[in-house]
Amino acid sequence: MRLDDFVAKVEKMFQKPPGYYGTADIISPRRDLTALLEGQRCPLFPRRKRSRAEDWNLVDEHDSVDKLKAALNRMADQESELLERLRKVNADRPANGAEICVCRTPCTSSGDETQPELISCRLCCDHFHPACIRWDPVLNELNGIYLCVRCLRGRRPRIEDARAVLNKVEVDGASIRSLEAVLLRHLLDRTEAWHAKTSQLLAGLSGESNVAILSDEQKSLLNQAIVAGLSLEIATDLSKEIYKWDLLLNPPSVRQTHLLDEVRRRPLDASSADAAVFAGLDKKTSKCKRSHSPTNNGRKKNKKSYHEDEQSCSAPNCLRPFGEKVSWVQCEGGCDQWFHILCVGLTVQSTEQIDTYLCFKCRMCMPGTKQQPITLA
Repeated sequence: MRLDDFVAKVEKMFQKPPGYYGTADIISPRRDLTALLEGQRCPLFPRRKRSRAEDWNLVDEHDSVDKLKAALNRMADQESELLERLRKVNADRPANGAEICVCRTPCTSSGDETQPELISCRLCCDHFHPACIRWDPVLNELNGIYLCVRCLRGRRPRIEDARAVLNKVEVDGASIRSLEAVLLRHLLDRTEAWHAKTSQLLAGLSGESNVAILSDEQKSLLNQAIVAGLSLEIATDLSKEIYKWDLLLNPPSVRQTHLLDEVRRRPLDASSADAAVFAGLDKKTSKCKRSHSPTNNGRKKNKKSYHEDEQSCSAPNCLRPFGEKVSWVQCEGGCDQWFHILCVGLTVQSTEQIDTYLCFKCRMCMPGTKQQPITLA
């Protein structure tokens, strides 16, 4: 198989027309979780055709394919932790707050305060007004589960189809020249590992589908398997079975089901995508020292050090978040150390509300400070 034919097959297999993500974005670990946790709602724009040279910039950041593979493994490991944090933040966000939906406007209820007019994404737990979202035909394969446009990036082909295409190009020896092959192999390895682990979990349930007799540990493991499976952009023969378990463990309300049906029945214009589906942040000036490129020991960060050890901040348990832009804040209490705002419990919005940031240690030396306590991750 020629390389151009392989790339075209992978694009057709994963990309949605229209869509917001290119092939490399779909089949690699998510790089938007840090920005979302920081409070950034970066707009999504319809995908444009990218050159192969642009895609290979991802490899250039890591100097070699081997370093890219190592980085992909680290990113995949952190993806689950960052996603779990994002799920909690979104689930706890009040429906009448200003951070709801892609339109960033509070929810208005139709008379019943216990059932706000919102649809929740099962993966990231963000909330959306039914009028602000459109139905994706891929959702028909998810047995009533709704995933937002950020969490459902591609077509989610069957694992057998993806494996057959990759096996062909690997036999022909072209994989070392294709970024798509590197990323697809990594995604297949993750999917196969999830499939094996989930198969073992379901086998231990002895065919029981009565959630009332399941232990808390079994329910927790099932929910973890559900979230992990929904995160993968490839489907296996266990996908629909695990989706059924999700409906048993986390049944949607009658109102939620009705709202989702309304969105499903809405006429779908498949010829174009919205120009920007997420509202951007208002531009405000923060008085505290915040940056996307901090200095550490006098040396400025650069793309070559992307997600390497030196990207750790001064927090005791740094999350080493990754993404296109990672926000930092500098302590002005005397130590002058830099921290990821995510690692010290801040968001982009909260940094705009403080004049001076003090780290935990410096704050302990200045008990009279009015800054609210921050819990280090």
